[in-house]
Amino acid sequence: MSYGKISYDSDKRYHLVQGLKFIKEGTYYLEASIKGNEKIKGISNPIVVRKVWDERVYFGDLHQHAYLSDGRGFPDANYEYAISTGCIDFLSVMDHQQNYRRPRNFLTGTPMQKGWEELFEGAEKYNGPDLVTIFGTEYGPSRLVGHSNIYYNNLNRENLRKLEKIWDIPEKSINSSFQNFINILQKREGGYLFLPHAHAGVGIMKYRIPEMPDNMTNVEICSLHGIFEDFYKGWLEEGHLVGVNGGGDN
Repeated sequence: MSYGKISYDSDKRYHLVQGLKFIKEGTYYLEASIKGNEKIKGISNPIVVRKVWDERVYFGDLHQHAYLSDGRGFPDANYEYAISTGCIDFLSVMDHQQNYRRPRNFLTGTPMQKGWEELFEGAEKYNGPDLVTIFGTEYGPSRLVGHSNIYYNNLNRENLRKLEKIWDIPEKSINSSFQNFINILQKREGGYLFLPHAHAGVGIMKYRIPEMPDNMTNVEICSLHGIFEDFYKGWLEEGHLVGVNGGGDN
């Protein structure tokens, strides 16, 4: 292994190692410590080295919350931490969209807003070479269908306002069918990825649907709430070849 210059970026609060090269294929970890106080140290994410890559491995989190629902801190702080400390490749900061129905002050001293404005502005501001941001919302209109994460693509402020119609789907329109819930969403708006939760629903009602929609590829089975393998088995037993993902949900 060889490397060149090591510099410190005071704005992003991290050290940058330039010209890092590995001679042999394999998986490597970098360990860094403070000179003169080696007890303070950290270990990098795994670095996989191959001569030829058919795919890429990225690190990130698809499920973080902020103060706009049941999380802490501002969306900007999540993104800044992801860049300066987490050193991850992608991040989605979302909140529960049932909070977005009417303007209010979410904290004393904060502007009057519905909530999605600050989330969208943060995602737009920090999306760039250091981090890919994904604007999303967590939707949970009733216990019958539980919670699901919805990630939107190619949004601007104008068409984002149209999505408010999705966020106001009344619970009585959903009835007891998860399939009905999916149908309502698909009629309202396209261009999104829809990933159901594991732990906020009512058993088999969630995955007994005729077929997986094209925009529902995965289900979240791992978060700070636990690991939900039975939820994944339920989808497979109903004949749905679905992938899995995890997220912080904190």
